[in-house]
Amino acid sequence: MKEFPLQSDDQVFAALDAAHRRYHEDWKQRPVAERARIVARAAKILREKRDEYATLPTLEMGKVTRFSYLEVDLVADILDYYAQNGEAFLKAQPVPGEPDATILAEPIGVGSRH
Repeated sequence: MKEFPLQSDDQVFAALDAAHRRYHEDWKQRPVAERARIVARAAKILREKRDEYATLPTLEMGKVTRFSYLEVDLVADILDYYAQNGEAFLKAQPVPGEPDATILAEPIGVGSRH
């Protein structure tokens, strides 16, 4: 249906580096509640455009259409799960038996060379 030019390693790494920078300069700076609203909105959009998004895996990878729908539903469910629970996942957790220690989950950003 459409061809895309191959990208060099340098082009791929430049795109990853740009995404990594944006994560640290923008996304990470937003309050968790705001990020949760954005992620929940993405789930809503996936569900609203379910037919459109389910067509893509079928066309691009030859996935059976009903499985493409299940994939869209799964991704929307995952986004909702993190929108609803992400803030709790990021809270410091006490270490049992260690009153001065806590476990802190801290996302590190987009996969890159860093």
